[in-house]
Amino acid sequence: MRISLSITCYNDTLYPEIGIAAVRMLRRPGHTIDFPYAQTCCGQVHYNTGFQSEAFPRVRRFVETFRDSEVVL
Repeated sequence: MRISLSITCYNDTLYPEIGIAAVRMLRRPGHTIDFPYAQTCCGQVHYNTGFQSEAFPRVRRFVETFRDSEVVL
């Protein structure tokens, strides 16, 4: 299975070892991991803190980046 990996900025900043462990774990059963370099901020922090209008362009970019993905984690 081909899996597209989304690593949030929060996770990447505070716990980068989680992304590394996730890739190792997913490769063990033979999954192919894709990390789209076009991914940027998903807008979650903006949305959760009341800045919905600022979040929507980021959400649209996130959706477009992962549009062709079979599975997104």
